[in-house]
Amino acid sequence: MRNPILVAGAGAVGGYIAAHLHRCGEDVVALEPWTPNREAIAAQGLRVEEPDDGFTAAVPVIARPEEIGTTPRLIILCTKLPDAAAMVAGLEACFQVPYLVTLNALADISLAEELGAERITSCIATGLFATLVEPGVIRRHRCRFDGGAASFLMGGPAAGLAEQAALLGRIDTTAVVPDMRSARWTKMVFNAMTSGLVALHGGRLRPVFEDATMRARALNIALETIAVGRAEGVEFGPICGMPSVLWQDGDRAVLDAGIARYAQKLDPAVTSGMAQDLSHHRRTEIREINGEIIRRATSHGIGAPENAALLAAMEAAGG
Repeated sequence: MRNPILVAGAGAVGGYIAAHLHRCGEDVVALEPWTPNREAIAAQGLRVEEPDDGFTAAVPVIARPEEIGTTPRLIILCTKLPDAAAMVAGLEACFQVPYLVTLNALADISLAEELGAERITSCIATGLFATLVEPGVIRRHRCRFDGGAASFLMGGPAAGLAEQAALLGRIDTTAVVPDMRSARWTKMVFNAMTSGLVALHGGRLRPVFEDATMRARALNIALETIAVGRAEGVEFGPICGMPSVLWQDGDRAVLDAGIARYAQKLDPAVTSGMAQDLSHHRRTEIREINGEIIRRATSHGIGAPENAALLAAMEAAGG
């Protein structure tokens, strides 16, 4: 038997990946520091509910890296951003193996600088629309292999990339892209313009995009974030179904109408990780996403007042 895959963080993304890999016959172990989720998984397995399927996977779950009892061949890093540094420090004290990093913001870039690019494969779970609805239960609002956009975008060192892409390709459509920096920043725009607003206003994405006032705020945040990315030389991909040239033109009426159209394609139940964290009084990723945009904007002499206002509102709300 090959050494196991260690999935660090068994929330919406990590739990979904771990459950499906286990179902595919992979030897996988979940490392879950959050006690309620870990205890639920240990007691009843990981339950996955999705439009075309539903199953329970008896994934082994541990609380600390040393409990795995062997060296994993791969670590799939799926923690929340605020927990990532402590998690990686604990993992590094036990193993020095390749990482597949699914975290939001620019975590993969930072880890590549810290640990060496040859150990880091970047993965963006884009359009996965999965949520941890309760400890041990993950619900996805999109069918697997539905013919739409890839659910996993990947890039990184040549060694190991093809094997890791094939691994996630057993779960859902996976694409290897040549410019992960562009893909990462493109996802960061979407996260910045949606996650915090969803958390503050009802916990669902579609109503935020359907409301003209909220849609205008989301658009302002997106345009600020794009300006910062462009200052860093980033070329963006499509956002909310609209090509980068429309965002570059900056025609607000066109962009507003495009976001409204995009809203109609969203499942009404789609939420954000920040909304779930805020509702459970857990620290959110707002400082690592919108806060990072503010920090980088400042370094370029660019204003980011909409991102700053959202950050302040989230902090006031306890996020």
